[in-house]
Amino acid sequence: IPIDSEHINLAAKQIFEFLTYNNIAHVSKIASEIRNDDIVVRLIDPNDAVKLIDYVKNNNYIQEGLIKTNPFLYSESGVAIASDGKISFNETICELLASYINEKKEKGLITTINAHDFYGYVEHIYNKIFVEKNDELIEKIFKSVKTPDCKYDIKGVMGIL
Repeated sequence: IPIDSEHINLAAKQIFEFLTYNNIAHVSKIASEIRNDDIVVRLIDPNDAVKLIDYVKNNNYIQEGLIKTNPFLYSESGVAIASDGKISFNETICELLASYINEKKEKGLITTINAHDFYGYVEHIYNKIFVEKNDELIEKIFKSVKTPDCKYDIKGVMGIL
């Protein structure tokens, strides 16, 4: 939940009070610098995430202080959402960027690299996984995960895109 410096203290207090009042188990952190992941709330139950999103959505003070989320994350009402655990979101973004750049290099199209084209590249992969449900691509992605005990389902893939 990315919050500006003016709102972060009270917003964090309100968020943690909401979680406590609703008996929602979480592991959380507040960054020492303002950035697009300055309040991180790790939840186990997706239903708890929906409750938190609704709370943030309906809290005028928090809404007033929101800053832009990470452009590579799904976000709802100013809350960015990613899977956590065995798959590193940052590592996945780096791998996607490297794959995109290497593909452009191999095709001799290095001068055509741009953010809009990269977005299309990621969207293409997303469509292969979620629209076409390409099991081969899903398997390839999870073979790159370094932990052999990683179990996955289609919901778990969301965090890597």
